Amino acid sequence: MKELKHFASFDQLNYFAYFVGHTHADGLFVRGEVGVGYTMFGPGIQDCRYGTLYVIPRECIRGQSPSAAYIKSMVLKYYGLNFYAKHPNKNYLRYGDDKF
Repeated sequence: MKELKHFASFDQLNYFAYFVGHTHADGLFVRGEVGVGYTMFGPGIQDCRYGTLYVIPRECIRGQSPSAAYIKSMVLKYYGLNFYAKHPNKNYLRYGDDKF
Protein backbone atom coordinates (compact mmCIF):
# COMPACT_ATOMS: atom_id res chain seq x y z
CA MET A 1 0.00 0.00 0.00
CA LYS A 2 1.35 3.41 -0.96
CA GLU A 3 1.93 5.81 1.92
CA LEU A 4 0.43 9.28 1.52
CA LYS A 5 2.48 12.39 2.20
CA HIS A 6 0.61 14.75 4.48
CA PHE A 7 2.96 17.71 4.24
CA ALA A 8 4.72 19.17 1.25
CA SER A 9 8.34 20.19 1.52
CA PHE A 10 8.96 23.90 1.91
CA ASP A 11 10.28 24.06 -1.67
CA GLN A 12 6.85 23.02 -2.98
CA LEU A 13 4.86 25.72 -1.15
CA ASN A 14 3.62 28.90 -2.81
CA TYR A 15 2.99 32.26 -1.17
CA PHE A 16 -0.34 34.04 -0.77
CA ALA A 17 -1.90 37.32 0.25
CA TYR A 18 -5.49 37.35 1.49
CA PHE A 19 -7.25 40.70 1.07
CA VAL A 20 -10.27 41.03 3.37
CA GLY A 21 -13.20 42.52 1.46
CA HIS A 22 -15.97 42.22 4.05
CA THR A 23 -15.78 42.88 7.78
CA HIS A 24 -16.59 39.82 9.90
CA ALA A 25 -19.73 40.22 12.04
CA ASP A 26 -17.79 39.41 15.24
CA GLY A 27 -14.96 41.78 14.33
CA LEU A 28 -12.38 39.00 13.82
CA PHE A 29 -11.08 40.85 10.78
CA VAL A 30 -11.87 44.16 9.16
CA ARG A 31 -12.23 45.15 5.52
CA GLY A 32 -8.89 46.29 4.16
CA GLU A 33 -6.71 43.99 6.26
CA VAL A 34 -4.20 41.77 4.48
CA GLY A 35 -2.88 38.40 5.62
CA VAL A 36 0.14 36.67 4.06
CA GLY A 37 1.66 33.22 4.30
CA TYR A 38 2.40 30.07 2.33
CA THR A 39 0.12 27.38 0.97
CA MET A 40 -0.01 24.17 -1.05
CA PHE A 41 -2.50 25.80 -3.47
CA GLY A 42 -1.23 26.45 -6.96
CA PRO A 43 -0.87 30.00 -8.29
CA GLY A 44 -4.12 31.79 -9.03
CA ILE A 45 -6.93 33.93 -7.66
CA GLN A 46 -9.64 32.46 -5.44
CA ASP A 47 -12.81 34.17 -4.23
CA CYS A 48 -13.38 33.43 -0.56
CA ARG A 49 -16.17 34.13 1.90
CA TYR A 50 -14.72 37.36 3.30
CA GLY A 51 -12.24 38.41 0.62
CA THR A 52 -9.91 37.28 -2.13
CA LEU A 53 -6.91 34.97 -2.00
CA TYR A 54 -4.03 35.66 -4.40
CA VAL A 55 -1.43 32.88 -4.69
CA ILE A 56 1.92 33.32 -6.47
CA PRO A 57 4.65 30.79 -7.29
CA ARG A 58 7.47 30.33 -4.80
CA GLU A 59 9.98 31.36 -7.47
CA CYS A 60 8.68 34.95 -7.27
CA ILE A 61 9.91 35.32 -3.67
CA ARG A 62 13.60 35.67 -2.90
CA GLY A 63 15.18 34.63 0.38
CA GLN A 64 14.41 32.00 3.00
CA SER A 65 12.28 34.09 5.37
CA PRO A 66 10.68 37.04 3.56
CA SER A 67 8.79 39.71 5.49
CA ALA A 68 5.01 40.05 5.29
CA ALA A 69 5.38 43.43 3.56
CA TYR A 70 7.67 41.90 0.91
CA ILE A 71 5.27 39.02 0.20
CA LYS A 72 2.35 41.46 -0.09
CA SER A 73 4.27 43.72 -2.48
CA MET A 74 5.31 40.77 -4.67
CA VAL A 75 1.73 39.46 -4.86
CA LEU A 76 0.49 42.90 -5.90
CA LYS A 77 3.27 43.20 -8.48
CA TYR A 78 2.66 39.68 -9.86
CA TYR A 79 -1.02 40.41 -10.53
CA GLY A 80 -0.50 44.05 -11.57
CA LEU A 81 -2.57 45.42 -8.70
CA ASN A 82 -2.25 48.57 -6.61
CA PHE A 83 -3.57 48.63 -3.04
CA TYR A 84 -4.79 51.97 -1.74
CA ALA A 85 -5.40 52.18 2.00
CA LYS A 86 -7.25 55.47 2.49
CA HIS A 87 -9.78 54.63 5.17
CA PRO A 88 -10.76 51.26 6.74
CA ASN A 89 -14.13 51.38 4.98
CA LYS A 90 -12.82 52.67 1.65
CA ASN A 91 -9.80 50.49 0.80
CA TYR A 92 -9.74 49.16 -2.71
CA LEU A 93 -7.58 47.32 -5.19
CA ARG A 94 -6.87 48.73 -8.61
CA TYR A 95 -5.77 46.99 -11.77
CA GLY A 96 -4.15 49.59 -13.98
CA ASP A 97 -6.64 52.46 -14.01
CA ASP A 98 -9.77 50.41 -13.23
CA LYS A 99 -11.26 50.26 -9.74
CA PHE A 100 -12.46 46.93 -8.37
